[in-house]
Amino acid sequence: AIEELFDVRVVAVRTQKRQGKPRRHKNRQGHTKSWKKAVVKLHEEDHITFF
Repeated sequence: AIEELFDVRVVAVRTQKRQGKPRRHKNRQGHTKSWKKAVVKLHEEDHITFF
């Protein structure tokens, strides 16, 4: 998807599972949702500009 959207070459993709953070509201305990994070390594000649 990254290669098609930004016209770059992807060398490697690493993923992380991030745990939700603990939160409290009044006397109840809970946590935020867990999420998955991807780290994408691009070819050295390619770059993505956002601004």
